[in-house]
Amino acid sequence: MSARNFTNESQTALVIARKAAALALDYFNNRDELLIESKKSPLDLVSEADRNVEDYIRSALAESFPEDGFLGEESGGDISKSLWIVDPIDGTTNFLKGLPMWGVSIGLVINGAPKIGIIILPALGKEYIAIEGQGSTCNGKAIHVSKNRDIKRALVIFGRSTDLPPDGPLAFATKTMQQDALLYAFGCCVFNMMCVANGSCDSYVEQRVHPWDGAAAALLVREAGGCATFVLTEESIKTGYPIAAASHAEWMPG
Repeated sequence: MSARNFTNESQTALVIARKAAALALDYFNNRDELLIESKKSPLDLVSEADRNVEDYIRSALAESFPEDGFLGEESGGDISKSLWIVDPIDGTTNFLKGLPMWGVSIGLVINGAPKIGIIILPALGKEYIAIEGQGSTCNGKAIHVSKNRDIKRALVIFGRSTDLPPDGPLAFATKTMQQDALLYAFGCCVFNMMCVANGSCDSYVEQRVHPWDGAAAALLVREAGGCATFVLTEESIKTGYPIAAASHAEWMPG
């Protein structure tokens, strides 16, 4: 079997991601007409936009890469050697409330390691792409994590899963503010990760995300020179895993 050409595959996936982003943006601009349901909590929402965008991505990837597996937030899937992992609309609550911090995420993971990462933030006009060993870009320009090493100058993002106790995030927030760092919460994993990748923020932690949140984003942070966690197991698909991203290793959780 010949070696895969990740550059060519990323271009095919990018075309799919752009079409998915355009579809999602159309739903965003007409969000008052969407059918909405709650999942695990009142603020853990899903709409027909999430499902329809994922249906399009799954179908398009299957046509272009018929030998690869698929794992999506809405339709699920199984772990395979070569796997496209998709979050059709990460930050659904933001999306439904009219906030622009949401994105379409497509990642290719082979033997558990991210190889291609594509994240589009349609409402913000941002398009992030990473290929293993080739760096990360935003709208065609190379991006890099922050060079800051002073915690008093740090911008730190944290997230919270609404179905978990708030003790951990509250303790983290208190410790961070006691160190005089600035603390932010944007409500969208892929947006948070891109803030680390492009150097606008220094670190991000959240107590629970899933592989579709982190597959593309972790690669983008790593290829921008930072550190990021990514876990793909049957357990992480079912119950999630804690995620962290930082501009340098010293600011990753111990």
